[in-house]
Amino acid sequence: MAQLTKAQKLTLVCVAICTAAIPVWRFLVVPELEKIPRDFALKIEFKSYGKSYDSENNVREENQGKVFLDVKVNSVQGDVIVLDGVFDVRTFSGERIYRNERQYKADRETGKSIIPYGNQGVWIVFPTHMEKKQYVSPYFVRVDPLKLEFVGEDNPLGLAVYHYSGSDTVDASKAFSFEQGVPEERGITNTVEVDLWIEPISGHIVNIIDKGENFYHDPTTGKILFKRNSYRNIFTYDTMVNQVRIAQNRKMTIHLYGVIIPILLAGIALAMLVSVLLSLKLRRVTSVREKEGCREHNKPSGIRE
Repeated sequence: MAQLTKAQKLTLVCVAICTAAIPVWRFLVVPELEKIPRDFALKIEFKSYGKSYDSENNVREENQGKVFLDVKVNSVQGDVIVLDGVFDVRTFSGERIYRNERQYKADRETGKSIIPYGNQGVWIVFPTHMEKKQYVSPYFVRVDPLKLEFVGEDNPLGLAVYHYSGSDTVDASKAFSFEQGVPEERGITNTVEVDLWIEPISGHIVNIIDKGENFYHDPTTGKILFKRNSYRNIFTYDTMVNQVRIAQNRKMTIHLYGVIIPILLAGIALAMLVSVLLSLKLRRVTSVREKEGCREHNKPSGIRE
């Protein structure tokens, strides 16, 4: 075998470095890059459509308003991120309909809450590479986590997403404690139906339809007294366009980290290895030809008449 030149030895060292970098990048760097970022933030505006009812369950008023969801980082403690979330529902005149202020603690790697909710894992932030299965999450809107079942695939604004849906009935009295007489004199029961559209690679929510009804109930017996209001909260068009754009960017970034860069490293390593092998083969061919040329040159000359 031909002896390696200095340049070829250096090239093989680079091949080894690129090859070793692939698993390091894939299993050490990429998981770190896919964690919940330290500057995580979520600002969403909904349109709100609703009806308020009087004590005899007759329609009192149809109302429209705005809903604001604002989530930002409170602190990062190792692999635990603390998020402050505000979900505020108001009429256009500024009258409060509902407000929910919560603090969440989640594992930065999985997105799961570090506070147990029964025996089932609860996602505060949806994970990357989502599956077609059930997820339990408050999705920053609900006080109590909701079971969300996979129902199909969709394509809003040209982006491939997973569609999840869920429904529940809960005692929401604490969430309405700002209202006079609640929960001491009367409680509030909430029924909800929700649809979420999530880009599965990034786990980013691109659309939510959150609708339901609230009923006053007797705090002692739990008996329903009369309807308080009904509501339907949907993303504004501008919000959905913005969330689709964010999801597309995150999807491309994750694809770059997890697929493109490892392929690029493998391609560079393979190209350098092939170049070394070709140069060695070329040297062998050249050496053989030179030896054959020397033998031909050294043959005894024929006898001339």
